[in-house]
Amino acid sequence: LKNRIKEVRYLLKLTQKELANKLDIRESVIKNIESGQQKLDPKLAEKFEEIFGISGWWLLTGKGNMIINNNLNSIQIIGD
Repeated sequence: LKNRIKEVRYLLKLTQKELANKLDIRESVIKNIESGQQKLDPKLAEKFEEIFGISGWWLLTGKGNMIINNNLNSIQIIGD
């Protein structure tokens, strides 16, 4: 899980703080998930889907595709 969150963050070219701001959560939540000290809440996984088009199911389980509808171009635009 922690590697999947970090992978998404790198894909979006965002710092932990920037990602937290876009998700409207505390930066410490991202830090704790990436360090393995906290699990990803399913509601937060839903936010990744709504805001970035990143599959919540993939974030939670590692199964399926990372990007919903394989729309990588829109993902990159969001991160810029």
